[in-house]
Amino acid sequence: MIENLNSRWCTTFWSHRYQSFSQIESPSSLGENELHALKLDWKRFVTEQTVDFMKAEIAALRETGTEIPTTNLMYDYDGLDYKKFREDVDIISWDNYPGWHKKEEWLTATDAGMQHDLMRSIRKAPFLMMESCPSATNWKPINKLKKPGMHILSSLQAVAHGADSVQYFQWRKSRGSVEKFHGAIIDHVGHLDTRVGREVTALGEILSQLPGVVGCRTDAKVAIIFDQQNRWALDDAQGPRNL
Repeated sequence: MIENLNSRWCTTFWSHRYQSFSQIESPSSLGENELHALKLDWKRFVTEQTVDFMKAEIAALRETGTEIPTTNLMYDYDGLDYKKFREDVDIISWDNYPGWHKKEEWLTATDAGMQHDLMRSIRKAPFLMMESCPSATNWKPINKLKKPGMHILSSLQAVAHGADSVQYFQWRKSRGSVEKFHGAIIDHVGHLDTRVGREVTALGEILSQLPGVVGCRTDAKVAIIFDQQNRWALDDAQGPRNL
């Protein structure tokens, strides 16, 4: 068995051959970081372990009567192969925080659109936008306040790409701790009569007029093939060009 692994992982190169499975370490700072196949298999293993843990959590939730276990997926996340979640969660949900108001605004828009499409593709069904910010985040290098109308535009973009919800982090700004300056529907001022509050209210009115959009599916005529494991393999490969 160990010889089969040595052959598949090409461990002979740089004298990385294993004599037993007990010698194998994860590709952490204490382990091996120059075995391409090891690092790829480790990412696969982490995904499988996460799915296994998720199944246990789902089973516990089912016992309480919860009917729709969901997720809190993140933008362009490299650590897991989200497609592996397809069979076990009832609906996909994710956190959408584009960095608007940069020089190349169209790049931000196309990137955000693709992220929505990736989430929709996991189950080939509408998803939930679990988190968004109506004003400004607090954890980016530069946290720009959304210009008037941008929050409505960004939210409707999500709906156009398959979102069945527009939800927020957070309802009311925290009085302290890490995200006390993260945007919210209600600012520290304590009421909704602000530009942000009025925009959120206006968006709610717009969405209330679009009940027929909920649950819609789009029969796409063109597809982009995106494979997370292929991305892992390419990103970790050395040469012929390293960026």
